[in-house]
Amino acid sequence: TIKSRSYQKVLGAIIGGTARPDELVKMVHGRTINKHGRDTIKAAVTGTFSEIDITIFRQIKEVIDMIERQIEECQKELTALCEQHFPEQFRRLQTIPGVKERAATAIIAETGVDMKMFATAACLVGWCGLKPRNDVSNGRYKRRKVTHGNRYLRQILIEIAWGASRTRNCFFSYFSYIQTTVKKKSKM
Repeated sequence: TIKSRSYQKVLGAIIGGTARPDELVKMVHGRTINKHGRDTIKAAVTGTFSEIDITIFRQIKEVIDMIERQIEECQKELTALCEQHFPEQFRRLQTIPGVKERAATAIIAETGVDMKMFATAACLVGWCGLKPRNDVSNGRYKRRKVTHGNRYLRQILIEIAWGASRTRNCFFSYFSYIQTTVKKKSKM
């Protein structure tokens, strides 16, 4: 993806004048090489780059850098607003394993701090789109995909769950326990 470090390194090297495929492949992350193969990546970066191509790459990099700066500015503003208006809730959210400033601001922005609008925790989970459907037929429960809901919040909560499953605490213990019985993607 455009935000990956490998992409940024390769693009920066091409802009800087390095166009040898062997040198460009060395800048790609090892996991990416294992996934796609060294030959495939080498074929992707093999070619000639004209001055026009390099100028276009430079402009693309400038646009990416500008967008990243804008995202950081927005994140700083959101963090300041959360610290100003909801300091207690913001602090409490960050005590949860896997939740840092960015996730806490996103949760507050998507759900608010007044939980009275959700009658139960199950209502909140359903609104987030994390409640799996259970279809009953002849007394048997058939598990289905998660319900539709707030996709932004769902993505953030899934990332938090993956992070929490890798910390050495009760979440890790629970994740390790269910790892043998459930498919990997449905554990979250």
